[in-house]
Amino acid sequence: MILYFDNLITDVPLMPKGFYSELDKIRDSKSNYKFQDRLKVTMYTLASYAKIPWSHVIIKYELDDNFKNKKTYFEKFVKKLWPKAHIIYGQSVKIDQYREVSKLINNFKDDWVFYVGNNDHPFMAPNKKILRKCLKKAKELAKKNRYVSIV
Repeated sequence: MILYFDNLITDVPLMPKGFYSELDKIRDSKSNYKFQDRLKVTMYTLASYAKIPWSHVIIKYELDDNFKNKKTYFEKFVKKLWPKAHIIYGQSVKIDQYREVSKLINNFKDDWVFYVGNNDHPFMAPNKKILRKCLKKAKELAKKNRYVSIV
């Protein structure tokens, strides 16, 4: 299975403070709920995926202005996790950018892609067997169905 990570790494929140007042209350209540450095969160998330034996790894990312000086640092971290990772700078936001990655994926001899569209969703499971079971079931379903996805 191919790991495909495609994200913008930014500390700028999607929704400004005050948009979700209940979330603001939670974040203000205790230090462990406070907003965390998104580069560190991203690195934690990627490290959680490093325990899975991927056939190929594609890390397509972009850093906002606050992290521009961390590009080499981040890429060294990725290469430490996956020495053969394909690192592409620039988040996919246009169809041509997705097509570029699609061509790369199609050159690999693997029909399964694990897409990571969020930088704060680490792999969480009691063990890797669950993922293997899901993939096994997906492969069975793919024999009779054209499109199969695991949520």
